[in-house]
Parts: sequence; structure tokens; C-alpha cells
Amino acid sequence: MNIQNKQLNLLIGCGLIISCLLALFGISQFGEHVQAEEKSSLQLQQKKEAEKQQAQFNQEVETFYQQIRTSIDEEEALNYESIGISFYDLSNEREISLNGDVVFEAASTTKVALAMLIADMIQQGEVSRDSELTYESEDYEDGTGFIVNHQIEKSYSIDTLVNYMLVYSDNIATNMLYREAGGRPAARKLIKEKYLPDFDATDNYLTANQARDLLIQLYENLDENPLYTKIIESLQQTDFPVRLSTDQTIGQLAHKVGSVNNSIHDIGLFNVEHPYILTFYSTGLTDAEEEISKLSDKIYQLMTQEYPIESK
Repeated sequence: MNIQNKQLNLLIGCGLIISCLLALFGISQFGEHVQAEEKSSLQLQQKKEAEKQQAQFNQEVETFYQQIRTSIDEEEALNYESIGISFYDLSNEREISLNGDVVFEAASTTKVALAMLIADMIQQGEVSRDSELTYESEDYEDGTGFIVNHQIEKSYSIDTLVNYMLVYSDNIATNMLYREAGGRPAARKLIKEKYLPDFDATDNYLTANQARDLLIQLYENLDENPLYTKIIESLQQTDFPVRLSTDQTIGQLAHKVGSVNNSIHDIGLFNVEHPYILTFYSTGLTDAEEEISKLSDKIYQLMTQEYPIESK
């Protein structure tokens, strides 16, 4: 009988132990379930908050670019025969233009394309930076430049000619470089093939969007052709710190002005924290240089002071 009681007590004890273990396991499982639900709820809350912040940031971005759009569109109210403006944010690849595909007599702004062509010829081993080009009488041209205002030498290195062309907008240097590139018609065809598929190779014409695309290629291919850096440096040292270059922007951009008859242009690459491109072509625009400067300052202030930054 005592043996039976002992066995019964043992069974009861084992049962209690098992019950306790099961209870503890259940509590543990319940606790893990609660923790999992809390974690899932927290993750969902964090996701919703992140989506909300992203939506707010996206709205800030659109509002920012609308400010740029408004600043550019306001130029339509000016007194002019024709204008073409193009903006490009190199950080976000956002572009905004006004009459961006209107064709203009480009004046000296195409000298940037010629400089890029010569730089590519040098990189490909077709010519050397130190090669001396002999001055010929047909190279002479009045107007802007260093050579025309000094004693003309018998020859100049290609490197010197490119620098004169970009810094002083030197017409004689430009003519000598075109001759080295096979003549104007041949060089323009190469510019069309290499950089601007829609470029009118028959004469010296450009649109604001084409000038923008040219500067994009100049900026984005610095690693492929280190000589492009030299082009930008020369454009930064321009002898014409006007138009896009203002008291605010000077020293922050590489640009090339162009003027012919009543057409006043400027194309620039702004080297700021968030780099961008602005091109402005005009014909018959009243107070053209002043108006280009006003827009340049507006865009510069927006890009340097109000650029939307996403919080981490």
C-alpha cells in the first residue's frame, strides 16, 4: 500500500513538474509572440514615418525646381526678339528650359566644342599639345583676342592657341585650330558626330539645349579625357567676367560668352556643392548683359542657399 502511495505521489509530482514546464514554455512562447508583434508594429510605424518624410522631401524637391522654373519663365516678360535658356542640375539630372531648341547664331560659344575636339585629337595621338602651328595670313581676323593686339609670332603651340581661344576668345587662334582640325566644315561635322547629333554643321549655330548638352559632356567626361580639366580651367580664367559672372558667382563658374551683331550669349558650368549648368542665348534683348546677370544670381542663390537636402 505504501509502495502504491509512493508511486502515486511520484506520478503526481511528475505531473506537476510537467505542468509547470508546459506553463513556463507557454509563457515564453506568449512573450516571444508579444515581442514579435511589438517589433512588427514598431517597424510598420517606422516605415510609415519614413514614407511620410520621403513624401515631404519629394514635395520640397518639386517646390524647389518650380522656383527655378518660375525664375526662368519670368524671362519671357523681357523685351527681346528671341531668347533661349537651359538649366541642368548635375547632381539630380533635372533639366529646365525656355525655348531651349530655338536656333541662334552661336558666336564664340562654339569655341568650347572646338576645344573639346582638339583635346580629343590630342588624347588620340593625332596631334600634340606642344605641336607648333605656323601662322598664315588667312588666319587673321579682327575682333577679340590676344594675338591680334600683340606682335603676331611665326608660330604658336596648340596648347597656347586653345588657351587664347577660351580665355581671350581669340579669333586668330580659333582660325588656326580649325585649320588644324581639317577646316571649319570638317571640324563641324566631327562636332556633330562626337558631341551633338542635332547640331547644324552647315554654319555656326547652336541652341541653348545643345550648349547645355555640350557642357554636360565636358563635365561628365573629365576622367576619360584629363585635358577637359584644362578646358574648364581656361574658361574659369576668362578675360570676360560678365553676364553669368557676377559679384556673387565670380570664381564659381567656368563660362564662355558669345556676341555677334545684336545677339548676346553666355554658357556656364557652376562649380558649387551641387554643380549645375546654365546657358542663356538672346537676340535683340534689351540690357542683355544685365538681364543674364540677374538670372544668374537668382539661380545661384537657389542652388547654393535653398537646395533641398534629404535627412538621413
